[in-house]
Amino acid sequence: MTETVSHTSTDGLGPEHPRTAAEVLAITRRPSLTVQMTSLALPLWRTLGFMSPPARERRAVRYASAEVPMPSWSPVTAAHVLADEMCLAAFKLVRKPPTIEGFRRIEQEVDDAVAMFGARGWLDDVAAYVGEPPPLTDAEPCRAFAFRTRIEGYRFESGWEPHPGEPGRDRWLSYEANRTARMFVLRHDDDRPRPWLVYVHATAMGRPEIDTWVLRVKHLHETLGLNVAMPLLPLHGTRAAPRGVDAQFPTVDVLDNVHGLAQAAWDVRRVLSWVRTQDPTAIGITGLSLGGYVTALVAGLEEPLDCVIPGMPAVDFPRVLRRHTPREVRDLEDFRILGEKSDLLHRAVSPLLPVPATPRDRRFIYAGTADRLLDPLEQIVALWEHWDRPETKWVHAGHVGHLLHDGGTRSFVEEVLARCLPLD
Repeated sequence: MTETVSHTSTDGLGPEHPRTAAEVLAITRRPSLTVQMTSLALPLWRTLGFMSPPARERRAVRYASAEVPMPSWSPVTAAHVLADEMCLAAFKLVRKPPTIEGFRRIEQEVDDAVAMFGARGWLDDVAAYVGEPPPLTDAEPCRAFAFRTRIEGYRFESGWEPHPGEPGRDRWLSYEANRTARMFVLRHDDDRPRPWLVYVHATAMGRPEIDTWVLRVKHLHETLGLNVAMPLLPLHGTRAAPRGVDAQFPTVDVLDNVHGLAQAAWDVRRVLSWVRTQDPTAIGITGLSLGGYVTALVAGLEEPLDCVIPGMPAVDFPRVLRRHTPREVRDLEDFRILGEKSDLLHRAVSPLLPVPATPRDRRFIYAGTADRLLDPLEQIVALWEHWDRPETKWVHAGHVGHLLHDGGTRSFVEEVLARCLPLD
């Protein structure tokens, strides 16, 4: 995993100076002022490229093959694309790639994990790798937030750990705050039996006083009469890694990413078990982006639910990573090999392997035709096909911009919830 390939040098060491992916990525950890300024202009340039006639022609061929509608050519579509591109640029500036030592450690862990996961059959058995969580019966009340409505807080020990001897286990367990899971609940004051919705947040979220507004949870709670539980995902909010520790989720650190997805599914399933003790008349689950991944993964592990609605879901993080990795790194042989092994390991937490027990007519998806963070065909269509083509709402919107100009996702979600989780 440390072989080199010829790569055009950018530091004066010669046109055929050998590079590894670790070395090239290390350079991008310290971008020059010129590179930083260029990155600020890149979103506009990429937006213009997306809207150009040649790009539209290529996109029309790809989209038609998967029955995905073409986004309209309009200023609104351009604004959605620009918002996504600016978000991508910000992530690339803020989230640094691994150091040379970190990259080599990732390579070694991945090599060891592929052997272990393969020997134990986890690459084809998601349930065996994630494990069966015990029911949650001891949730402890904690700080409650008030944001024009009362939010109850609960904490509980997650209980999920990487398997003994698993690569990256000690590092994952060193994130002490992450061991304590949390959920936030919007509950009606009356004793009337009500349906419950579990809502799983997106990447970089996890602040309930903000999430309830951004995700319109308060509206669903009040308008549809639902009780809502909002789990806090690993390494988010109060579960974040200690200050000074460079750990996020999702992440390019392969084993941390696998562990984060497994623990997320485990924790959400425990929340569902707690909801079942609250005398619900029906139970649904939805999630956005990363939350959409977790929602789809949980659906493949759980008993039938009344509805499952992943929104703008990622389903293949190694592919997301490759799509947003600079070509000069993506084309390197050692990065390609690492990517292939990462593909294998993520099978242990893939929503594209288990078949949901929830019936097809209770599965729903919504997605954006102008999504620049997640390629619609590589991500959403893959889940749509695996789920036997359930009802799907395509909106002419981007991944980020749909939160402000949704294009129809809100009405779709409300209609589905009203249909599947009726308030008697």
